[in-house]
Amino acid sequence: MKIRVIILFNIIILSLINSVNAKTPELSTEEAIIVYDNSLNSVAQETAGKLPLIIRELEISLGLKIHSRPMIFLIKGSKNFQQITGSDLIVAYAVPHRNSVFIDISRVFSKPFSLEATLKHELCHIVLHQNIESTNLPRWFDEGVCQWVSGGISEIISGQDSNVLEKAILSDRLFSFQELYKFPEERDSILLAYQESKSFIEYISDKYGDNNLKKIIQNLSSGKNINESFQNGISINLYELEKNWQSSLKKKHTWFLFLSNNIYTIIFLFLSFLTIYGFYRLIKKKREYKDEEEIE
Repeated sequence: MKIRVIILFNIIILSLINSVNAKTPELSTEEAIIVYDNSLNSVAQETAGKLPLIIRELEISLGLKIHSRPMIFLIKGSKNFQQITGSDLIVAYAVPHRNSVFIDISRVFSKPFSLEATLKHELCHIVLHQNIESTNLPRWFDEGVCQWVSGGISEIISGQDSNVLEKAILSDRLFSFQELYKFPEERDSILLAYQESKSFIEYISDKYGDNNLKKIIQNLSSGKNINESFQNGISINLYELEKNWQSSLKKKHTWFLFLSNNIYTIIFLFLSFLTIYGFYRLIKKKREYKDEEEIE
């Protein structure tokens, strides 16, 4: 079944690339080949203008070099993305083994996204996979680092539940990173996977510094596995670090904090309940008054 899914996925990707190439112009720069719809000429020019700085910042942040020019497909409309990902949550998608990035221009400019942050996030995937063997690059680390370098931006569209991580902490339902070598498919679970990945990498950055996070990345690029890279980079194994991270989350996210963060929602629900209860009492009194009149 997994082999069939992979084959189908590659067929969709190849057909999408071929159909886009057949119908749209290309803009070739030193950094990338940009393929776009005729109506997106200005966006393609803007993309080309942003690429030199984005790639330079990525190489500095990751301590890695980009070795070959990726292809960036600017696509107008969301149907193709839903075909590729099977989800309406995604606004952009990197296919590292094809050295390609697909961006849904119809949604990429909606808050909190921007073209620059989205490009940085997706190109981060390309840089990581050009330098690190896929077997040494768990999905949670890949996504966590790319959210970290792009200012917290992921491929997930806005308007989703931002408290998924907090709820998981309070209910003690966090995924272990052993479970996140591949992400789940269920909607709430994939949101939690992204938020956990982001939180963990930010924890490493805050506690050990960006340079030590860069050491872990460079260890991976040298061929070390994920556990060796953490042990050599920050002198702590991944299991212990994960436990420390979870403990720090539980200290920050107490029920009191949850209540204080949602105080207006709680007040609104309480007042709504009072309104419904008051309405019920009013109807009940009217019925009792009507019954008394009939008796009289």
